[in-house]
Amino acid sequence: MFLQPTDVDRGNVRLERPVVDGGESAFADEAGLACRNTPPRRSTLVPMERGLRYLTAAEDLVVTDQWVARYRPADAAQYLNQVRTAVADCSPYPNASVTTVARFAGQDSLLVRIEIRAGGPAIQSDPVDYVFVRQGDLVTEFEWAGTNDAAEQVGRRAAARLCAGTPTC
Repeated sequence: MFLQPTDVDRGNVRLERPVVDGGESAFADEAGLACRNTPPRRSTLVPMERGLRYLTAAEDLVVTDQWVARYRPADAAQYLNQVRTAVADCSPYPNASVTTVARFAGQDSLLVRIEIRAGGPAIQSDPVDYVFVRQGDLVTEFEWAGTNDAAEQVGRRAAARLCAGTPTC
């Protein structure tokens, strides 16, 4: 269900062992740095299972960290709707932008690009894409630094990997 090194096209990439309880995505924290109004809240939906895996390059740099969560029926779709609502409610600082691309992979998907430039309350950062993909009751989230096209392509590969864990494909 997790991305494999061949899915990311980033040179010599290796897998790190999945963690059974993968904790939380960094999306709410990063979006909070870009939004001047109330930062996005973490979802109240609790997954039945959640795992985290890091993909690292030869230099021990993290290429991406990926979460996969299994929700109760209908909660996976509701989770993505909560993310959409949080993004729609975001009022970015003047030095930040939050943009989205929707429904490019799986049964549902969302790419949220957060860019923070110098001159505001947060430290300048390179643009980061947060990719959310749903297949049935499974949702995967991962961070991606690069172009939207590359993030969407990896999102489609992630959707295909999720098919191993759900009968909806």
